[in-house]
Amino acid sequence: MTDLDEELAAAKWKNSHGNEHEYVLERDYPELMHKVQVLINIEGTTEQYKRSNYHYWIHNGWKYWVMPGIRGLPKTLVLNRARV
Repeated sequence: MTDLDEELAAAKWKNSHGNEHEYVLERDYPELMHKVQVLINIEGTTEQYKRSNYHYWIHNGWKYWVMPGIRGLPKTLVLNRARV
């Protein structure tokens, strides 16, 4: 298991209400967010979800992507993941 795998496993992922994915906030995990963003940019694939294109990184049975924020929270990036 790599250091990144350990960080992903140790993060306290929250269930997204009404959606089938989990998330963590950049403000809580800035280093993890940076590492995954780099991998999304280098190894990611683009897929359409509803009417928008998202850039995903697929790793160990999970799909990871970043979104600009959550309504009602102070501005912060959101790292999402869903089972592939």
